[in-house]
Amino acid sequence: MLSWLGIGAQRCGTTWFTDLLTRHPDVGLGRSDQKELHIFNRAIDGSRIDRVRSLLTDEFSGLAGRRGEFTPAYLRSLWVPGLVAEVAMPDVVLVILRDPVDRFNSALAFHASLGPSVKWRRDPGTMALRTSDAQWAGCYAPQLAAWGSHVGRDRMIVMQYEALVTDPWPAVERVWDRLGVDPNAVTDRVLERRPERAGTLPRLHPSIDRHLAALYAPQLDELESWGIDTSLWTSLRHAATPDR
Repeated sequence: MLSWLGIGAQRCGTTWFTDLLTRHPDVGLGRSDQKELHIFNRAIDGSRIDRVRSLLTDEFSGLAGRRGEFTPAYLRSLWVPGLVAEVAMPDVVLVILRDPVDRFNSALAFHASLGPSVKWRRDPGTMALRTSDAQWAGCYAPQLAAWGSHVGRDRMIVMQYEALVTDPWPAVERVWDRLGVDPNAVTDRVLERRPERAGTLPRLHPSIDRHLAALYAPQLDELESWGIDTSLWTSLRHAATPDR
């Protein structure tokens, strides 16, 4: 019923990648044609599993092709992996990771764009909540470990934002291959747009980046075991380097 599930991370080009993935005539979203469904977030305390099953059935049952959804918040919602394993194990679980310092700043820039940024930055309570959430969202290693323990690492395809922005098609074809569909069925490989570039992101303060680097750097060896080329994460590397 659920062939593929995208789980994260936020601000990593997931909407763009989903659009490319679903260009294939045999790969699509659910009945509502929505990318982010948040179905598994409806049973955070484990008391509404039947509701989750019902929503999945309504959304995906009876549809032809390889169907799925991409809710980036799932990666850091650590009650979700066990629920997915119990209720609707997909064939493929998709993850896109980005330089966590860039991801952090992109998240804050996005939240600021939703309302008057000056007021948002002036409110210490809102600022603390947003920054704490954005900080945890970049702690990829424990998040991946939780998912791997429930769904199996062999079921997961972990991709890198920086490589996708350069050339997404090898990764897209890899997913199509895992789903058992013919990549040659897609002849339109034109990229009308690409996600934002890291260099355009505003920064709160250089000291914040250094604190983030201290948090994330110990996770790099574990992330490399997932196939991530951390040398592409230039903002993290720069923040981790003491000023000369």
